[in-house]
Order: sequence, then C-alpha cells, then structure tokens
Amino acid sequence: MRYSEEFVQRVLEANNLQDLISEVTRLKPARQGFMGRCPFPDHPEKTPSFSVSESKQVYHCFGCGKSGNLLTFLRDYHAMGFRQSVEFLADRARIELPKSDPEQAAVEDQGQQLKRKILAANAVARDFFVTQMNERSRSYLQARGLTEATIATFGLGFAPEGWDGLHRALERKQISLAVAETAGLLRQRREGTGHYDFFRDRVMFPIRRVSGEVIGFGGRILATGEPKYLNSPDSPVFSKGHTLYGLDQTARFIRAEDQVIIVEGYMDLLALFQAGFKNVVATLGTALTFEHALAIGRMTKNVIVLFDGDQPGQEAAEKSLPLLLSAALRPRGLVLPENLDPDEYLLARGAESLREEIQRAPDLFNQVLLHWTLQYRGTTTEKAGLMEKCQPLFEAMKDSRLRELYLADFSQRIQVNAAQIKRFFAETRSSSGSHRPTERKQIPGQVPPEERSDGEVLVNLKQAPKAERLLLCLALRSRVQLDFILQQNLLELLFHSGIKQIFQWIRDTYRQEPEKFDKLASLITTRIDDPGVVFEFDPSNDDNEELEAEVLRDCVRRIQTDAAKFAIENLRQNLKINPTREGMEKLVQLQKDRLNEYAKR
Repeated sequence: MRYSEEFVQRVLEANNLQDLISEVTRLKPARQGFMGRCPFPDHPEKTPSFSVSESKQVYHCFGCGKSGNLLTFLRDYHAMGFRQSVEFLADRARIELPKSDPEQAAVEDQGQQLKRKILAANAVARDFFVTQMNERSRSYLQARGLTEATIATFGLGFAPEGWDGLHRALERKQISLAVAETAGLLRQRREGTGHYDFFRDRVMFPIRRVSGEVIGFGGRILATGEPKYLNSPDSPVFSKGHTLYGLDQTARFIRAEDQVIIVEGYMDLLALFQAGFKNVVATLGTALTFEHALAIGRMTKNVIVLFDGDQPGQEAAEKSLPLLLSAALRPRGLVLPENLDPDEYLLARGAESLREEIQRAPDLFNQVLLHWTLQYRGTTTEKAGLMEKCQPLFEAMKDSRLRELYLADFSQRIQVNAAQIKRFFAETRSSSGSHRPTERKQIPGQVPPEERSDGEVLVNLKQAPKAERLLLCLALRSRVQLDFILQQNLLELLFHSGIKQIFQWIRDTYRQEPEKFDKLASLITTRIDDPGVVFEFDPSNDDNEELEAEVLRDCVRRIQTDAAKFAIENLRQNLKINPTREGMEKLVQLQKDRLNEYAKR
C-alpha cells in the first residue's frame, strides 16, 4: 500500500527528530537547536559537529555532510525502507494506518492486533531467555570466543531443559497461549490438552527487526541431538526467507561502508562482528533468497559472499550467484581454505588474515566459473555444456555493462568467440520460447532519477547551479527571506527544473498553510536526492544577518543575470535561423536592460 503525502506529513509532524536521534547519540542545546557527536559509524569524531534543528525537524553533520529528516535518518542509520519508516513512526505516535474499505479495514485491524500480540509475546520470551542464562550456556558461548559485551549486544539467552518454563512465564504475563503458539514459542501437546515449550536446552539468538522488535528466535542445542539449530516457524511477523539476522546492529555499518559480508549462521556473524567486521548479515540456516538479495540491495550493491570451505559451502555460493545478479548486486565470493567456517578461521588465523582474504576475494562469477572449469579440457561438448550452464547467470544480470565484461572473461576462459556465445544463448532462448525482458535504455550522459523505496522518484538537485541551491537554502531559513524571493517572481527565471519544481511546491504549500513554514525543510527532504541543500549556507555565519541578506541579494542578481544571458543567447540563435526586425529590436532592448542593470550596481 502506498501512503498519501498527507498521511506521511501527518506522521512526520507527530514525531520529534530530537527524541529519535537522542536514542543513539547525546545532544546538547546549541544556538540553532542541538549539537552532538555524529552517530553515523563511518564518521567517528571527538568534537561535536552534528546539528539537529528541533523547529525545522532536520539534521546535518558539518563534518561528514549527512543531512535529512526523520525518514532519511531511519533509512541511513537503521536501513529502513520508506514504507517501513512511515509505519514505524506511525506506530511510535500511535497513529492508525489508513484503511482501504470497511471490510478490508476489519481484516487489517485483526491482523495488526495479532502482530502486536506476537511481538509482545516475543518480548516476554526474550526477557525470559536472558534471565535463564546459566554457567553451562555461558561457558559454551565463551568457549566459542564470545565476550560478555557481544552476548549482551545481541541479547543472547538460554532456553532451559524443562518443558514448561517459558509456558509459565507467558501465563504470568497474561500472554494468550494461542498467540504464543502462533509465534512459535509453544507447541500443543499431541495427547490431551495443554502446551509445551518449543525451544528447550538451547542457546537462544533473538532475531530482531532493524527497529529492534524481536520477531523470532534461533536456538542452538547444547546437548547432542538434532536439529543442531532450530528456528521459529514462520508467523505473521517472521519469515525465514525474508529475514536476515543481525541487521538491527549491522545495518548502519553496511550503509556506511557501502558493502556487506554475507555468512550462513548466527555464530559466524557474531564472531565477525566481534572481530571488527560490523558490516555483516547472516541467513537463518537457509539458502539465500531473492527477497534477501532485494533487502541487501536497499543498503548496498557491493556484496562479499563468505561461505564455509566445504562442499555445501561451495554449492551455496553457486546457488546465491543468480539471485544476487538478478537483484542488480555486484557479488564477490570467498570460500575459506581447509573447510573452515568463518568462526573457526578467526580463531585459528585471526582477524587481519581474514581481512586480507576478503580484500582479495574475486568476483563470485569468476570464482564459480573457475570451479566449473577445474576439469575443463576444451572439447566441443564441454563448451556447449558450460554455455548452457552459464546462460541463466548471464540472463540474470541486470547491468548490461557488467554482462559484457563477464562475457569477455567467459569467452576467453572457454576459448569461444563472444559473438558465438551470444548466438548460442539466442538460439537456446528461441527454442525454449523464453525471451529476455526489454531493458529500460538510458540516454548517454543522462543522470537517472533516484527513487524512494516506495517507488516515488526523487527530485534531482545534485547538479543544480550553486546560486539556485543557495537560494533554496536561504528561502527555508526565514519567512522574511522566503517572502522576498516569492515577491521577486524568480520562479520563472530558475534554470534547473528540480529547483523550480521544489520552489513551486514550497510556494503552494506556504500560501495554503503559512503556519507550516518551520516544517518545510523537513518535508522537502523526502522529495529530493540531496538533503544537504538545506544547509548550503555556511553555518559559521548563522548570527550574521547582514551577511545573509547580502548573500541573498547576490543570489537573486546572479539568477537574474543568468536568465538574461540565456534569453539573449536563445534569441540570437533564433535570429540566425529566422532573422526578423521585431527579433532584432527585442535583442537590442534585452542588451540595453542588461547594461542598465549593471549600471545600477
């Protein structure tokens, strides 16, 4: 469901940016709002340079340049998508989500109520498991190399051996047993009535959303027995095929480093995180899915697939390749030597050795191809077999440039001309009746518009002229300056279409609801690709009103001058094609006006 702009604005106005950011960094009162140390992990600092304006509901770091509002902070720090951010903020402000029709509303209400009850049950279970940690379970985790800090950060716990410990804890908190069963915490007894604990004698790993709510659990058995690892069954709030472990702690590092390391299990992730590899996620003991790949793609395009060095690890790497390529990601692969898993490798060889291995990791495509050609002798049947085997990989590649580069490598590896390989693929598609989807072409030199995660295209301001960016910033700093700009009728003179579009939106919104002026800066950051434009004016001049007024006048003059120059040049070009007396007189008048304007200065 796509939420209306009116609903999004209502949600933003009901939340406070300062409260949200204060949960991750300490803010102190300053001249223009609040200041604190930048919370983003790629910008460690000792001197606070992170500014939050409570009146305008925007933030800006004068050190690293990150800017935005509530939604962009949830996106960049917590890796939430647009819709997820809106729903998170709506829930935080106790605002009901919009319903489509009465019948659907009733169904959605029931579904939402069940989800809230499941999350409440999971919260009780999480606290119970933490309190049950004993010497035996703690010794196991310490033997695996985990510190107390890591155990606490990820909320690890223990499910005792008994059959009803959690059952009784849930009853004490008045959690419905039916809800607990739906959540996968309890199972109904086969004979008679009653329930029993689903997790028993296991070290427990809470699985959390990026916003922190526990949606499921994974459990590792301490005694001998199968299965070694057990996950919560799918529920209305949890799906193994859609969920990645650890994102609540690692998403901000993935965004900051623009790279993710994918591992297979809980312990691998914990060991890597503890060793300093914080841009890591883990699948939940299941194969990587396309939904996993899409979730990763919202944070970064650069992927390191780090699987165990045994045969199943190699097979998992091969299966993940077409999924990652079809999600337009750029995967590299690392299969560790001596059949070691990442946890064992760290214990045996250390973090620095693993860091070097990761830096040398080859493209996953080339790694898989190398494995497939280990026994390659170059016979005709082998060439045909390899082309047939690799065709789904090439079909999955969304990036045509990447496809051509891989095709060149593949052609050289199997000693078949690239044109022949393409012909083979085309004939295979034709005989099977399948066709590659038509790709959306991009005009050379054109900057493709960015999109919000709800599909809305963001207005491109990154290439706007300096004077027009500064004009927009100054318009948002005070009502007086915005009124002055609107009175100058500058909108028609603006050169950049994105700046003009945003100014038109500001003008219309401000005229309809003048009381919303302070919210304008926050509201436009969800519409533009570069929130830093709001802070284009040098903050060291915040108290110099005279300088700010002069900068504004300079911006207006620059825009008027550029518009006059453009009009004159445009008229000259037209006169070359169709010379007329009226046109010549108009050109002379424009040049006189321009000279008069210079004389006034």
